[in-house]
Amino acid sequence: MRCSNPDRDQLELTFEKRIRREQARMAGRAQERAVDQVENGARQSWMAAAHRVGLYLARSGEAFTSADVRDRLGQLRPELTTRDERALGAVMRRLAKAGEIRPTGQYVASGRARNHHRPMREWRGSGRRQ
Repeated sequence: MRCSNPDRDQLELTFEKRIRREQARMAGRAQERAVDQVENGARQSWMAAAHRVGLYLARSGEAFTSADVRDRLGQLRPELTTRDERALGAVMRRLAKAGEIRPTGQYVASGRARNHHRPMREWRGSGRRQ
């Protein structure tokens, strides 16, 4: 039987918290690298057009998702394509870092069976005008 040592127990808890924090930091870096890689492989004309559509939706005042950006872009510029639609994540990241959009805290189901109706982050324009 192990005797409880409050100092040791606190040290173990602190160590476990530090490990979890480091794991979360590493996961965040891996995600950033993945988004960077997808962005670098995307067609720049598509990225620029998706960014403009994202700005338009942000300034509409309505909540929207990356799927709304994709769908609107497809309506406006059907000739523009990219190799990997995950590049929309990079578009949304760029808009968020620029302060143009912010998450609403809500997630909505995707309308695509292809991605199993996964939850998608909902965004809203930050009210900035340039």
